[in-house]
Amino acid sequence: MTNASNEMVEYFKAIESNFDNLYSVSKEARSRGYDPFNRSEKRGVGKEGKSRW
Repeated sequence: MTNASNEMVEYFKAIESNFDNLYSVSKEARSRGYDPFNRSEKRGVGKEGKSRW
């Protein structure tokens, strides 16, 4: 098993403690007709098959 750095442990604790707030933002956006996971630009692939991002 891999040990996480202290910074990563704190990062995940912060996300966990704010999860309800983060979820409520996403829920509010959906209620207004927005999808929080949509990108503002369409992701494309070039002729070489490589992502243009």
